[in-house]
Amino acid sequence: MTPYESLSIADIAIYPLILLALIFVLVRHGISKQSGFIYLATFCIIRIVGAGFGIAAGKNPRDITDFIWSAILGSIGIFSILGASLGLVKRVIDKTSTRVPRPLDERSEIETVLTYIPVIGLIVRAITRTGTAVSRRSRFIQLLQLPGTAGLILCIIGGVNQTSANVSDQKQGKTLLKAGILIFLAIYVCLVALAAKSATEFNRIPADEKWILVVVLAALPLLAVRLIWTLLAYFSDIQTFAIIGGSIVARILMATLEEFLIVIAFTVVGFMVPRYTYTDAYDTDATEMKTQEALGGTAIPEGNRTYQPSNTGR
Repeated sequence: MTPYESLSIADIAIYPLILLALIFVLVRHGISKQSGFIYLATFCIIRIVGAGFGIAAGKNPRDITDFIWSAILGSIGIFSILGASLGLVKRVIDKTSTRVPRPLDERSEIETVLTYIPVIGLIVRAITRTGTAVSRRSRFIQLLQLPGTAGLILCIIGGVNQTSANVSDQKQGKTLLKAGILIFLAIYVCLVALAAKSATEFNRIPADEKWILVVVLAALPLLAVRLIWTLLAYFSDIQTFAIIGGSIVARILMATLEEFLIVIAFTVVGFMVPRYTYTDAYDTDATEMKTQEALGGTAIPEGNRTYQPSNTGR
C-alpha cells in the first residue's frame, strides 16, 4: 500500500463522520448557501469522492487518470472552504450592519448590467432574487459567487483536459487549472479584507456570534498555507510539491492537515452558535435604528441610510 493510498483510506474513514455531524448542523441552521455550512458538507463529499479515486489509483498505478482526478478534486475543495468562510463572514456582517435590507427585486446598476450577460446573468438573477444581503459588503460576498463558480468550472474543464491523450489538450487543461486557482487566490484576498474589516467591529458583534469571527480569523493562516501548497504544486517545478510523485509529508503538513482543522473548527462553531435567519438580521437592524431615533440622534451615517422595505408583498 502506497502512502497516497493510505491517506485516501484515512479520508474515507474520517470525512463521512464529519459529514454526519454537518447534517445535524444543516438541520439546525437550514440548508442555505448563506450559512456557509452547506459548503462544508459539499467539501466532505468532494473529499470522499477524491479519496475513492486515490484508492483506485493505488490499485492501478499505471493509469494516472484516477490519480489526476483525485488531485483535481483536491483543488476544487478549496472553493468549498472559501465558500464556507465567506458565508460565516457574511453572517457576522449582517449582524453588525446598520443598513435596512433592500427589497429583493431591486438591483444595483452593476448588477443590472451583469444580468444581460449570458450565463452570468442567470447567476446574478438567482443571487438577487434569493439573496438576503443587508449591506454592501454582504452583497459583495454574494457577487463573489460569480468568480468562484467560474474558477470551479475552469478547474473541472482543466481536469478533464488533463486526462486526455492529446498533448495539446493536456497543456490547455493545465492552463485552465492555473486560471481557476488564481481566481481562488483572488477570492481569498477578498476574504481576508472582509474578515479584517469585521474584526474592527468586534465589539458590535453579539456575544454568541463572536466565536464565528474568531474561528474564521484563525482559519485564514491555515487556508493561506493550503493555497501556497496548491500554487507550488501547479506553478513551480519543485518535485517536493508535484501532484504526481510529490512528497506525501509536504501534502499532509501543508494541505491535508489544514483542511481537516478548518472543517473541524467550522463544524464545532456550527453547534455553538444559535440558528440564524434573515429576519434576525432585519430585526437587529431595525431595533438599533429605532433606539437611535428614540434618543433623538441620527447615528446612522448618511451613506448607510436606505428606505424601509414596504409591506406590499415584495
